[in-house]
Amino acid sequence: MKTLTSCLVAAGALALIMPSCNGSVTVNEKASVAVTTHDSVSSDTMPAADVPDEFFGAKLGATRDEVISRFAANGLTMLNDISDDDELKFHATEGEDFEFGGLKWTMLNVDFDGDRFEGLMFYNEFPDKPSAMKAYDEIVGTMSRQYKLVEQVPEDSTVYATKMIYGTNNCNAALGCYKYESIDKRMLYSASLTFFEADDNN
Repeated sequence: MKTLTSCLVAAGALALIMPSCNGSVTVNEKASVAVTTHDSVSSDTMPAADVPDEFFGAKLGATRDEVISRFAANGLTMLNDISDDDELKFHATEGEDFEFGGLKWTMLNVDFDGDRFEGLMFYNEFPDKPSAMKAYDEIVGTMSRQYKLVEQVPEDSTVYATKMIYGTNNCNAALGCYKYESIDKRMLYSASLTFFEADDNN
């Protein structure tokens, strides 16, 4: 796996948000930016519920064509000019946002390993940190009503906050708030929600 769109932790191996060259957000699962997890997975971080592994009709493990087709059927348009072999980028076909998990989003990055759908990140961009943190807090509030959130400790100044959800079904999720520089040298701030397979840490 080359890039996964968000901050990822897989059984103690954390992947962090990294800026891509086109100004949107990608994540390298073996990023050099460190995050301290709380003692690996102990009794207080054990899974409590299944984490979603199907999105807009496409399950993790689906083919690229299946993802594109099913996402399009659900009102999402692929941005061909900024998508590549490893990552497809989508936005809503009509309107400025779309819904998933009880939250509204403007962007969606989908990560592939070859032709295999292996993870995705929902995110919104903001011009300042307070706006991004407010959105992050909303994500935390929404997800905490259904899942146990495990605090992570960022060790990089570009990551403001991140939490993990460990699922019972070999899928995990990560919540994040961070800043990055766009291709046109603007500083942007983002709040995100990422889903990925728990054993996807190679």
